[in-house]
Amino acid sequence: MRTSVVSVLRDEDVTIPCDISDLNPGSAIAVLWRRTSEDGTEYDVYNYIDEKETPYRPGSYIEPKEIRKGNAELHLPRVQISDEGVYTCTVINTPNSAEGRATLQVSAPPSAYVTPEKPTIELGTEKTVMCEVYNFYPKNIFMRWVQCHEGSSKCKVLEIWKTFHENSDGTYNETSLLTLNPKIEDNGNIYSCIISHRSLQTELSRNVTLTVRGQ
Repeated sequence: MRTSVVSVLRDEDVTIPCDISDLNPGSAIAVLWRRTSEDGTEYDVYNYIDEKETPYRPGSYIEPKEIRKGNAELHLPRVQISDEGVYTCTVINTPNSAEGRATLQVSAPPSAYVTPEKPTIELGTEKTVMCEVYNFYPKNIFMRWVQCHEGSSKCKVLEIWKTFHENSDGTYNETSLLTLNPKIEDNGNIYSCIISHRSLQTELSRNVTLTVRGQ
């Protein structure tokens, strides 16, 4: 059996592999799937014993006709954050037994918005703009504000203040505040809130375009 990492987005269906070799076709076969959570707690997920299927995790299944072909992969529909963990597939083929493990990584991609998107600031005053990133998992996320001057490729990373919040469904929110005290030459500048997360294939970006009015 092989050990692997399986990645899936929340609410998607997933298949966790369990390959079997050297089966004794004349002996009974049992397949036991268990999950170990991050805190070490073990949960029964699915059992196939004496040709009887017992799905402890609602909706979980294997294909019994595939077992003697060497395939005891586990199917999980609409995966949730609570499904994340290390899955152990135990195959008992009297008198032999074997185990394989796979780590299931569940991710929830962030959504993001900035407000205000087009702030107007009087010269000599300041205003705070906000970038809120929400409903993401896991909590490891990288946010940064970048200032780009109008008509120039020159950009710089800015100092920011952030706050973090855990939601009841296990996802997270993060809010980043950027205080602007611009000069007249900052008129037209673009401030980008850029987010990196393991669920994203490319960085997520939300822009603020600044208007500065002279006194």
